[in-house]
Amino acid sequence: MKNFIVFFLLFIAMVLLQVFLSKRKDKFMGLVLPILTFLRSLYTVFSLWTRSVSVGEIFGYFFFVNIPTIIFIVIYFISRKKIKINEDIEKMNIPDLR
Repeated sequence: MKNFIVFFLLFIAMVLLQVFLSKRKDKFMGLVLPILTFLRSLYTVFSLWTRSVSVGEIFGYFFFVNIPTIIFIVIYFISRKKIKINEDIEKMNIPDLR
């Protein structure tokens, strides 16, 4: 139970970090965590491949391990979309001021 709480708090901290990085001016900063989690999943899959594990299990594990990657990418695109909308609104407001 203690391990689950630590894992859950770590995941929440990573989600908050992803939100922070995704809202930065540099749009590539928000891709750091998704890339790292994807590389970790590839490492895991290749380490399973060296053992005699079935292909179905490898694909299942690959999908399971990439759930955080998918969550981080969704956070990234939602944050970038909000930034784009705000930039468009600012561009529309500038001509209105003249």
